[in-house]
Amino acid sequence: NNPARTYAGLFGYIKNSRIKNIHLNGALTSVVARDIVGILAGTAETTSVEKVSVSGKVKASSVAGGLIGEGLNYVQILNSSSQGAVTANNSTGGLVGKLHGLFQNQDGRFARNYIYYSFSNSKVIAETTSAQNMGGLVGQIEDGGEVHTSFATGSVEGSHYVGGLVGSNEGINKIINGKVVNFKASILQSYATGDVLANNPNGSSVGGLVGRVNNLVVIYKSFSHGARSEMGQNLPGGLIGSLAYDGEVVNSYWIKQINQQYVSEDPLHGEGLSLSALQCATHDNITIENSTCLPALNDAGQ
Repeated sequence: NNPARTYAGLFGYIKNSRIKNIHLNGALTSVVARDIVGILAGTAETTSVEKVSVSGKVKASSVAGGLIGEGLNYVQILNSSSQGAVTANNSTGGLVGKLHGLFQNQDGRFARNYIYYSFSNSKVIAETTSAQNMGGLVGQIEDGGEVHTSFATGSVEGSHYVGGLVGSNEGINKIINGKVVNFKASILQSYATGDVLANNPNGSSVGGLVGRVNNLVVIYKSFSHGARSEMGQNLPGGLIGSLAYDGEVVNSYWIKQINQQYVSEDPLHGEGLSLSALQCATHDNITIENSTCLPALNDAGQ
């Protein structure tokens, strides 16, 4: 533990690596540093992480995640998880603090970062009332990327760009060989069930699933438990806090009974449904009427 250190974790900075079949817990999985901090790695660049689980606490100023602080230039996270608590003030996620960058291979093709079949039970805690880019799974996604069949159950708090799954989500346009190519930021068949709290009356873009959907984002067959504000103004969105003109939300919902009195309803940001109508929106070939994949939740949100 070193509050002045940058790039902190079991590995400070790893690149062009493959990490598989590791479980980290115990006294050594409490990490305190300044920036870019995770229990497994501060930064993972062009690296594959598969079947890795961590349990512990992370505390930093910014770019902090339970597993990885920063995922850079084609990071692949599969079947991995975190539990515990992550405390910071910017780009903070239960699993990953920040995902960004594209990787160009030898034939000129670009690859995005992605997270598949992974989850976080970690609490995401804001140290101040100005914390931003706070997410139950990922704090901030830039330059496109994909979250697929993943979920977060830990509580999340913050002021700006706060979401139960992702705090801020953004794609990118690149000009390649004279043509504009879109790299979308996608959330597919994923969900968040943790409490999401707007902790500042002047905060903005707080949502049950995603805080800010900014540019070239697709959200498909996903849902959230809902968000709330105890401040009485700038109400959060049940599913999404703010949605850019080129964001798409398809077959995605939030549970309407839970904290409904605190939630702003906008049909463009996902539809609110009762839990009896919606048990799960993430599985193919399961309709709203017959889905029962969240039996642990009832209409009171317990």
